[in-house]
Amino acid sequence: MAKHRIFKKGSTVVVLENLSNGGAQRVVASLLNNINPTTKIYLLVLTSNIEYQLTPKSNIEPILINARRILFALPLLAWHIQQIKPDRIFSTVFFTDMLIYWISRLLSPKSTLVFRSCNYFSKKYPNRSALVRKLVLTAYKNADTVICSTQQMQQDYWELDSRFKDKTIVIPNPVDMEQVRNQSNLADTSSNEVSVDHYFNEPAITTTNTFTFVCVAKLKPQKNLTLLIRALAKTQSNCRLILIGKGPQEAYLKALVDSLGLSSRVSFIGFLANPYPVVKLADALVLSSDFEGFPNVILEAMALGLPIISTRCPSGPDEILIHERNGL
Repeated sequence: MAKHRIFKKGSTVVVLENLSNGGAQRVVASLLNNINPTTKIYLLVLTSNIEYQLTPKSNIEPILINARRILFALPLLAWHIQQIKPDRIFSTVFFTDMLIYWISRLLSPKSTLVFRSCNYFSKKYPNRSALVRKLVLTAYKNADTVICSTQQMQQDYWELDSRFKDKTIVIPNPVDMEQVRNQSNLADTSSNEVSVDHYFNEPAITTTNTFTFVCVAKLKPQKNLTLLIRALAKTQSNCRLILIGKGPQEAYLKALVDSLGLSSRVSFIGFLANPYPVVKLADALVLSSDFEGFPNVILEAMALGLPIISTRCPSGPDEILIHERNGL
């Protein structure tokens, strides 16, 4: 770690909890892969959950703390922030943002603090008396800039506190359409070299004129996959669903699928570092969330020419889709 004692000023520290399958992580990976090469970036990844591989860049220095949990990473995170003393610090996940706020103000008070709000705050923290909600909101109120992905998200902050009107800006998430299309043409979808055909030619779920819905989501309550699975049960038998992602509700959702007699029509294929070859071959993408930050998966599917079906949830779908023109 001694080499980090000589970091020069004019640097930016980007902090991520992990490089896993979340949307916030994909956004940051996209930003870093396309950032101005003259900008020096120190990427601090707190935990050992590494699923995305960043494209090597001469101006980006990854610092992998490899803690088992975020809180275990705090001593090294604080040490790096104190040693680097960057011009600016960028962070994008609520709980991590809260920790970064207190650490930076103690150890690098001159750093400009920029948070990218990764989700719809009032839906993520509906309990106004919750301590975590108050701590995160305090951090956001005292940041220099809060980036919102949608107008709805910005309006939510304005309604929470008038001070946000002076520090929030709206920057929709980036989607590298060329990269999405290029990756969709790759033969394999993940490091284990499973062929795309595997997901579309399983005898148990292939019927004549099969219509395939695809959903790319973390398997957690916010995504309301229960709604999606129950809706599938009401469709014709030649409709099936491919679920790409993993998460805490996986066992529950698989049990629900079995109880509804849908095991031959629903495929759980887990996390794919490159889901686009599978998405491209589906007939429509479905998003069933109760709330979102900015659902990049909609734009990525649109880049591949897929029809979109989405709940009208805060926030994002209303600002991307025009009903019956580019989606439902």
